[in-house]
Amino acid sequence: RKDRQFICAVFQTSELHGDVTLPFDKVVCEKTYFHGKLLKMTKGGSSISLKRARLRTLPRIDCDGKINLSLEDCDLLESLTFQGMLLNLRSIHCFK
Repeated sequence: RKDRQFICAVFQTSELHGDVTLPFDKVVCEKTYFHGKLLKMTKGGSSISLKRARLRTLPRIDCDGKINLSLEDCDLLESLTFQGMLLNLRSIHCFK
């Protein structure tokens, strides 16, 4: 039996411009800001963690399966829409 590899990406203090396609099982973004409208995950069941970020907008997250989205210690400056995701929130501050 062939074991499945688990591929992870970590972005720290980054800015992602434009539409982004990520071929990872897990993405961790700390103090990362998105300026595009689409974040495409190529693997179903992927996990995205956003930590210590000020979120004015969140790109539409597109995937073939469910996405696990975790927001931790984030400031939400605008209302956000979540569809097709398992959502985990910790220490979220809403300003609107």
